[in-house]
Amino acid sequence: MGISRAEDFISQTPGVSFVNTVETGDSSVSIRGINGARDAETNFALIIDGILYINTYAFNREYADLEQIEILKGPQGALYGRSAAAGAVIMSTKKPSQEFEATVRAGFAEDNTYTGLATVAGPLGENVAGRLTAELTE
Repeated sequence: MGISRAEDFISQTPGVSFVNTVETGDSSVSIRGINGARDAETNFALIIDGILYINTYAFNREYADLEQIEILKGPQGALYGRSAAAGAVIMSTKKPSQEFEATVRAGFAEDNTYTGLATVAGPLGENVAGRLTAELTE
């Protein structure tokens, strides 16, 4: 689906809305009408590849190599802690494979702003594979 930012998949999910504010990383997610307070702990759990991220800056960015996204609605505190009162967003990235794959993406904007993303994946030996993703933002 070409999803690279949180706004892309949240707009496709009923009962979930995303408000992106002027300040970088200062965004708000509402799941089933439960809103988070500005400059406070998030109201949802963000899990990327099994790791819980508690900082809201980790959510409002571009993601490389997304394979699957799950949005669990409703309290998820038993599994993901107190910050999961509204629900949980669980993301999984692509796993290494034995097939060679390479991707390069670059973007340029005003005031000498640029971004770059490169991914290389493939076999490292017999029954061993690897995946390397590098991201640059200036």
